[in-house]
Formats: sequence, C-alpha cells, structure tokens
Amino acid sequence: MTYQAIKSALKLCTGARKSSGEPCNGTLYTCKACGATGCKQSRDDLCSDQVFNVLEHCLKCGAIGQAEPVSAGDYRPHQSWAS
Repeated sequence: MTYQAIKSALKLCTGARKSSGEPCNGTLYTCKACGATGCKQSRDDLCSDQVFNVLEHCLKCGAIGQAEPVSAGDYRPHQSWAS
C-alpha cells in the first residue's frame, strides 16, 4: 500500500517543517478539549502547524489523549455557517 493510499482518507497538514521548510503532509488532528487543529510530531516545534507531540499532549491547552483524526470529509471549520 502506498503512502498516498494510506493518507487519502485523512486531511493533511499544510504547515512547513521547521528544519527544511518542506510541506509537512502529516495527518491532521483536532483536540477534543480545546478544538485546536494541527499535526502530531515526535518532538515539540517540528512543524509550523503542530498541535500535538507523539504522546498526544496538546501543545495549546495541555490536554493528554484528546487527539481525534480529522477525516477528509470533515469540514466543520468551513461549514459552521450552515448550522
């Protein structure tokens, strides 16, 4: 199975890797505690849009274990006007 096939069902991070400036393309997660959305990295401060470390510690609110993957069809931030 290819990387693209594995990631196709999920939205990907559009942030930049801090070390290279390359696109992150990591899976996006939303914190169920504070609503912050971003990627998960092995160490803090690796991506411009990082919200979680590898232990699922939210870097915005401090919650642990509250990471929920954002699926490709999930447009909650863009469809809030519809509710």
